[in-house]
Amino acid sequence: MLLFNPNSINNLLLFILLFVMLWYFIVRSKKNLEVIFLVVFIIQLVLWQLFFLIRNIYFDPVATYPLYYFLNSGFTVFAYLSLAMFSYYFITPVFRRESQIIFFTGLFIAVVIFLYSIAYVFPGGVKTVFDPILHVYEAEPGPHRKIILLVLLVFIIITAKNLFYKIVIFRGEQRAFALHLAIALLTGISAVVGVSFIDQYYPIHPNIHNTINTYLAGFLFIYFYLVYLSYSGIPFFYSDKTVLLILFVMILISSMTTSLTFVIYERNFIKGRQDMVKQIALEIAHAGDETEMVSQRFARLYHQKVEYIILRNKSGAPNRVYFGTDPGLMEGDSAISDGDVRWRIQAEDHAVFYSFETPVADSVLHIGIPYIQYRKHIHEFVRAGFVTVLTIIIMLFVFMRFVVIIGLTKPLKRLFAGVREIREGNLDHRIEISAQDEIGFVARQFNLMVDDLRISGDIIKKSERKFRELTGMLPDIIYETDLDLNVTYFNKAGFEITGFGVEDLRKGLSLREFIDEDEFLRLRALLAGMEGNNTYRITTHRIRRKSGEVIFGENNTTIIYEDERLLGLRGVIRDVTEKIRIENSLLQAQKMEIIGTLAGGIAHDFNNILTGITGTVSLLEFKIERPGALSADEIKRNLAILKQSADRAADMVKQLLALSRHRKPVLERIDLNAVASGVYEICKNSFDKKIKLNFNYMEGGALVMADETQMGQVLLNLCVNARDAMTIMRPDGQEHSGELSVFIEKMDADRLLELKIPEMAVRSHCRLRVRDTGVGMSLETISRIFDPFFTTKQKGEGTGLGLAMVYNIVKQHEGVIDIDSGVSVGTTIDVYIPAADFALFTESPGSEGVGPETFCGTLLLVDDDPIVQKTCGDMLTMLGCTVITAADGQEGVDIYRARHGDINAVILDVVMPVMSGNEAFDELKKINPEIRVLVSSGFREDPRIDEMLEKGAMGFIQKPYTLNALSKKISRIIMGKKQSSP
Repeated sequence: MLLFNPNSINNLLLFILLFVMLWYFIVRSKKNLEVIFLVVFIIQLVLWQLFFLIRNIYFDPVATYPLYYFLNSGFTVFAYLSLAMFSYYFITPVFRRESQIIFFTGLFIAVVIFLYSIAYVFPGGVKTVFDPILHVYEAEPGPHRKIILLVLLVFIIITAKNLFYKIVIFRGEQRAFALHLAIALLTGISAVVGVSFIDQYYPIHPNIHNTINTYLAGFLFIYFYLVYLSYSGIPFFYSDKTVLLILFVMILISSMTTSLTFVIYERNFIKGRQDMVKQIALEIAHAGDETEMVSQRFARLYHQKVEYIILRNKSGAPNRVYFGTDPGLMEGDSAISDGDVRWRIQAEDHAVFYSFETPVADSVLHIGIPYIQYRKHIHEFVRAGFVTVLTIIIMLFVFMRFVVIIGLTKPLKRLFAGVREIREGNLDHRIEISAQDEIGFVARQFNLMVDDLRISGDIIKKSERKFRELTGMLPDIIYETDLDLNVTYFNKAGFEITGFGVEDLRKGLSLREFIDEDEFLRLRALLAGMEGNNTYRITTHRIRRKSGEVIFGENNTTIIYEDERLLGLRGVIRDVTEKIRIENSLLQAQKMEIIGTLAGGIAHDFNNILTGITGTVSLLEFKIERPGALSADEIKRNLAILKQSADRAADMVKQLLALSRHRKPVLERIDLNAVASGVYEICKNSFDKKIKLNFNYMEGGALVMADETQMGQVLLNLCVNARDAMTIMRPDGQEHSGELSVFIEKMDADRLLELKIPEMAVRSHCRLRVRDTGVGMSLETISRIFDPFFTTKQKGEGTGLGLAMVYNIVKQHEGVIDIDSGVSVGTTIDVYIPAADFALFTESPGSEGVGPETFCGTLLLVDDDPIVQKTCGDMLTMLGCTVITAADGQEGVDIYRARHGDINAVILDVVMPVMSGNEAFDELKKINPEIRVLVSSGFREDPRIDEMLEKGAMGFIQKPYTLNALSKKISRIIMGKKQSSP
């Protein structure tokens, strides 16, 4: 039978509150393990309140079945397991391994309890009893209920442990969130689980106690809900808050009103029934033994109000039944005062009565009033309250919604519309201010903020326009790239210099399209962090214009970061083509300056060499005219002198050519020992003999990645300056002499060295030290020593370019120069060049000691010098070749055209009259594209030599050459092996 009791309204309101919370979590939140576990626990609370509500509104033992099955099925175990898992996962997951163990263990226990209940507990039926305190039927707990409560207690302890741990380890907002959540959860759990234990310590009316619990539960639910929403970021609007506020207010109002009214109403009901009992007792006392007449009267007056009227004799005499039948209920206490009426609720099976007792003479009057009358009476009251509560809730909801819409929602919508306008770029938009409340204040401040934003935007636009105008005026390329090195921005100069357009940029323009591949890979390595943590780099690139023209650009590059996030590269490329040309010209001029400086000494030494040659030749001529004057041994000695003199002359020419050569620097693996050895020969042959030379080489070789010619120029410049400091720069009267020392050694970048020279990278270097005992320098001179055109020498004795070129070359090699000098104490200059990061090399054994090869064949020798023709022709004849000679390129072409079927190979000079070597080579290739040509010249740096090698010449031989060297070259040409690196 559907009959409300006073607790029904409280259960209904809590059910609605929890259901609304559950709906928000399911619909509004992002689904993850944390939210899923929390939703499962809230579902348990919703079902709990629902089954309580069914038990309170339906007056029948069957109404307690859903709650009984729910509490004993194991679902609560699963729900509290979800709560424990929520404590592991919320904010930041902790104890992952432990959480997995707890989850699977708890799930196993829940399943075991469920199967046990299905198999052993539920088939035994549900035993119910009427609870006169709560006015409901209660089901007796299942035999395993204590085990379930113990498991729930374990999960509560685990939850408390995890919450306490997060409170301890977290900081700031996370700690506050964990603390608030812990208060709400643990207090709520304690209230729900411990309600049965609290009752015994608070001897107040059960409905008042239930109301207090309802307040506590409602407050904790909302408190937890608001705390969790505020941190988790779940959308929660003011209309939502209105619903929760109305529900909570109604819980407060209805619970207290219903409880207090019910207490009064219940007392009035009991008081009325007590008065009726006193009236019946008085009539029985006056009637005496007229039982029949009184019974008829009672049946007529009270048949709808009472179940029975029985007078029980205390002496043991039979009871008098005035109305109804004796239910055989338990007898009450006989110690009742006269005039006192005692009541209690008695139940037998499903029959429930209000039993009233009062003394009548020596007997006790028992009057039973059906409990259903009380319940129907209360039902009308509760139904009226229920309707009233719902009506108030609806009215409050409508009223609050109206207030919120008028006072909050509409102003907020206007505010949001303003925000949308601003976001879309409309800084002229203003929000209408309709009231001088908080929303109006926010709108006013927002309008002021937009004014400031518009002003700031105008400033930014002006600044951006100024920036773009400035970058457009600059002659340098300014660019930006993304992470794939695709250009995302070019200034005006960028488009003009590269020749690419806006359409190329839109389609996707990679740096690879206008810089060399190796430079592109270096920039990618810089971007990827493969070259350390440097975010700033200056390099010089070959820039290919869209037309194919090549220029040189100095690229000043930096890495773009935004909020510590890597975005790409930003840089400035300056056209340094003319600068490089001028630098190369200055470098070549400085080389010529050094050669001019050394010319006197070189000429002296060269004359010494010629003296040895001409003197030996004249001596041989003189002795040849006298028979028997020359022995075989003497001829060998004279030939050795001639060969030694010729070798010295060839080496001197080779060194001068290497010093004066004009070519692009090439970084390759070189040995500084070999460079120093060549410079030593020049110094030995050209410096004043009063300058003592002390060259010390590094044992095992000093390998660096450098340009050999430039390293030679660096060392020779330093040696020439050292010589000058010990000769022409000495004051008058001082002797022109001193000691020049050169040391080559490997240096590790230890801490002391880093402190001394901070620019050095943390890597090994080869140190080239040049020390002299000359006039030295002051600190002021040292500070300007590397400035171009700065010199302390007399006019006409120096250009001031030498050390400037040295500085540039060392910097290009990522090296460092250190100077230690003092006036009159000499100078020490240390040049640090990064050491090569691979093993020392060893030269392959030479073949000069191997005898010349002989072979057959016909060779065409094209050379305009008769001595070369004679000497080379004799060598080739000694090698077994048939030699045809031509005095110029045109004659050589004519001979080859006529006899190309007989000629195996051609030795072709470069510089000749009538037709030069490269012109003759082109004509020869027309006659026979497979022709085998060996180019010969005394000057390797002639660009025509490289042109002929690129066009198909088989090799090159440097004049002068020996029989062995010529044999080796001719052998390779005849065998068809092209020279890989001349």
